[in-house]
Amino acid sequence: MISYAQNFEDVILRRVFRDKKEGFYIDIGAMDPVVESVTKFFYDEGWSGVNVEPNEFFFEKLMAERVRDINLNLAVGEHEQIRTLYASNETGLSTLEKEHRDAFVARGFEARETTVRVTTLAAICREHANRPIDFLKVDCEGWEKQVLKSGDWDRFRPTVVIVEATLPGVQAPAWSDWEPFLRDKAYEIVYFDGLNRFYLSRESLVERRHFNTPPNVFDEFKVYATEAAERSRLALQKERNQLLEERDKILADQTRKTVERDQVIGERDQVIAERDKFAELLRTAEREIISSRQISDSKLELQSRQIAELEREHRELRERLLKSRLWVGQLSQDLAAIKRGQ
Repeated sequence: MISYAQNFEDVILRRVFRDKKEGFYIDIGAMDPVVESVTKFFYDEGWSGVNVEPNEFFFEKLMAERVRDINLNLAVGEHEQIRTLYASNETGLSTLEKEHRDAFVARGFEARETTVRVTTLAAICREHANRPIDFLKVDCEGWEKQVLKSGDWDRFRPTVVIVEATLPGVQAPAWSDWEPFLRDKAYEIVYFDGLNRFYLSRESLVERRHFNTPPNVFDEFKVYATEAAERSRLALQKERNQLLEERDKILADQTRKTVERDQVIGERDQVIAERDKFAELLRTAEREIISSRQISDSKLELQSRQIAELEREHRELRERLLKSRLWVGQLSQDLAAIKRGQ
């Protein structure tokens, strides 16, 4: 069992209703659906009931998490009316009593003023209690008497009634104001846990044996805060392990990438070396080409000069031949003239 209640009230109630699978409860001043909730354990076991919470902040949380329950954003008192509620979202210290509001503010707590509709416990039971009420819990920060006196105790008789019995936030007893009323309605005190007083209906006094001892190791329960802390620790441990696995993967990936980088650097250096070698070969080839070109150019220049000289000699020979032809022609003419003169 996991106990969610502030003072292990659910541990005591579990003794009474250990074998009951689908019970019914009414929680006046329900506050949070989980934290310090008297009904959370039973809800998880399959029970359902009515949660009355005048503080809208906690009411919205109840609406979100208690989908099987009937959740009422009301206060409970002896008369139908509209009253000022001094609400605190920090704690369950919301009250309809101005003197308690002043005490809470003096202790540094919030006391936000709002209005709330007040109905009676009898009206809630008539509308919503269509089955026997296994337990009624009342925690209204000084308004307990008004809640109890607004019930129809002849028609609706919870097996167990749990009432916060000290003044709000202190250990001073406050039950003398309303306990005689419950006794008149045939309810007997069976247990006081230092904060709450437990009452059994006279017809259910056979269950008195369950209230002989306070919650103890034989009830085999865990405290919700401890269980939540352990779950948080396990969740953090799991998250830590996941982060370590991710870190190891990152380190392995970094190592792999370093090896790949070194391989790329090696390949790059090899490429650079081959490039430098090729560049040197290219420079050598260029030098050889330039040298060959210079040799060819020298040869070509020599051949050009030789050709030019041959062409000059050729022209001179042609001129000589032409002169020779002219001389021969003149000589032929002279011989012919000599012959004619004879």
